[in-house]
Amino acid sequence: MDAITAISLASNIFSFIWDKWRKFESELLAQNVKRRAAKFAIPPAPDKSTPPQNDQNPPSFEPAMSRDCSSDSTGCQRSDEIRDLRIHLGDLLRQLSQQGTKVDIDAIMAQLAIGSEKGARFSAEQAILSCLCFDTMDYRYITVTKAHEGIFTWIHEPASFSASPGSGSFFECLESPGAVYWVSGKLGSGKSTLMKCLCELPAVWERLMHWVPATCQKGEQLQLVFASFFFWNVGLEVAELVQAIQNIFDHTKTQPTIKLCFFIDGLDGSASSRPWNEFEKAFGGNVLQQLWVQDLTRDDIKLFVRDTLEKDRNFQELKEDDESCIDLIQEISNRANGVFLWVRLIVNSLLQGVTNADSVVDLRRRLDTFPTDLYEVFERELFSVDPFYRQRTARFFQVTLTSLELLPLVCYWFVD
Repeated sequence: MDAITAISLASNIFSFIWDKWRKFESELLAQNVKRRAAKFAIPPAPDKSTPPQNDQNPPSFEPAMSRDCSSDSTGCQRSDEIRDLRIHLGDLLRQLSQQGTKVDIDAIMAQLAIGSEKGARFSAEQAILSCLCFDTMDYRYITVTKAHEGIFTWIHEPASFSASPGSGSFFECLESPGAVYWVSGKLGSGKSTLMKCLCELPAVWERLMHWVPATCQKGEQLQLVFASFFFWNVGLEVAELVQAIQNIFDHTKTQPTIKLCFFIDGLDGSASSRPWNEFEKAFGGNVLQQLWVQDLTRDDIKLFVRDTLEKDRNFQELKEDDESCIDLIQEISNRANGVFLWVRLIVNSLLQGVTNADSVVDLRRRLDTFPTDLYEVFERELFSVDPFYRQRTARFFQVTLTSLELLPLVCYWFVD
């Protein structure tokens, strides 16, 4: 091959790779901006299931295990590789274009072939990622309530799991090759919130790095792949997706240098308060590889109730007049049975009472008359709507459930 042909080939390779990557960088930036904007733009839903939030503590994107950070890290790494390749191809192009300079055409062509192969691989990667990406991919993850500050600290301490005879240490299992750990619990006990917390916990990545060397064989260079997904639409049967996932797992068996860790939330989600029998049979046999959330969150519930009530100005004034209101914290914890969602609802009810200048006796009556069963709570709320407005309310609920983002109030004006 002569120098002119080599120059033309190098130029084409350079232009192809650079154009492809510039397009990908723009798409990556747009996706990250959209995702991060969604995290700021979607405030806690203004209903009784959402605890008060501290406006002075905005969402953080710093944890090493956060989904956005891992996405950015991968994109930045690939961007650096593309830029290095661009510089290298540019140098080769200049060598070929310098008149009177003796160059080794074969050596340069070999390097161009390597560059072409890298460019094709990068392009294939982006084609695959584009096929896998969809608009609502992070919808459930974004809407899961962020953990209250200070809770779930027991996840780090193996001794804490002694409070739940049916649970095993999470981090000990995380370092075990091939282990499956099942996070289970009552409806509304905070399973998804715990899963989101674990996905953003730097200690998880640190423990996984301990796990990978333990599986090394002499001379192997292992690659750790961490991924998470939060299911949110219960009841869909997607046979093609299930088969595709199975094919991926079958393929990974032929790649011994790739170590996978998946955090998947919502697989066993159902309207029932009991886990599916399929999950009980598959994962319930080994107490060291499962966790019952409601057995370990008693102190977390007390912390949440205390922090939420005591930071309310009206409750502080009530406490100065009648210190017996503090006893409500322990009573709520005793009645919660590990169901965090119930705790949020009753705390919001008590805060409403405090705002209405209820006495401690009134607050205690609120607590005593509040149903302990979530279904009874929801039923009471739904049937408290005037029958005349129930059809319209149901329509509003349906619009809210099917929307992909928080709708402005004016949208509901047009629903009628």
